[in-house]
Amino acid sequence: MFNNDLSYAVSRVQGTYMFNKTLGQLMLIDHIEPDGGSNRLDRATIHQIGRDSEGVAISAVGVSGDLQFQVGRFGYVNPLEGPTKFITRAPLRREYRQGIRSSQLNFTREGSVAGVSTGWLNTNSKRLSDTICSMFPSNLGALFEDVEEKGVATAFSRYFALTQHFKLAYRGNVVGKVDKADKFKLNTDKMFLIEELSQVVGEENIAR
Repeated sequence: MFNNDLSYAVSRVQGTYMFNKTLGQLMLIDHIEPDGGSNRLDRATIHQIGRDSEGVAISAVGVSGDLQFQVGRFGYVNPLEGPTKFITRAPLRREYRQGIRSSQLNFTREGSVAGVSTGWLNTNSKRLSDTICSMFPSNLGALFEDVEEKGVATAFSRYFALTQHFKLAYRGNVVGKVDKADKFKLNTDKMFLIEELSQVVGEENIAR
């Protein structure tokens, strides 16, 4: 990557979020410090800042080998505050920078699209990391109780979420509901999603 050219790398990654393999989360590349007069990326010190799962600021110092330059898939993000958000990549012309930044992301819901603010990304970078790593609530009973208690939509997989009104959402669109037996019931025209849903919640939790 970058043919080990430090100057070229700085122009591509500084100021963007990249995945730190050691920490297992996205970190903002704050600045890259060269090793003396060397222009080699593998000799540079990379200063990073980020947030933990509670939103507390953290920092790290590392090298290029710590970073994963290709970021994984997006989807639902359960933020520190407020309802889950479905994140998609914004189409950008003349894209040349690596990593993630707010201008590259959109919130998508029921066909509407809104940009992601820098502040939101800075606060929830760890939560976006959880999405990339497919880390979601797995206990459905606890999920139902949490949504009922807090009244906040919550994702339980990259593409499925439960709204505050116990509707089933898929990629930002309502596709079903939770019935009185606490089973997921897909809308008639959304039954093509049944196999994908069953892989997440199990066939025993789907109303036929």
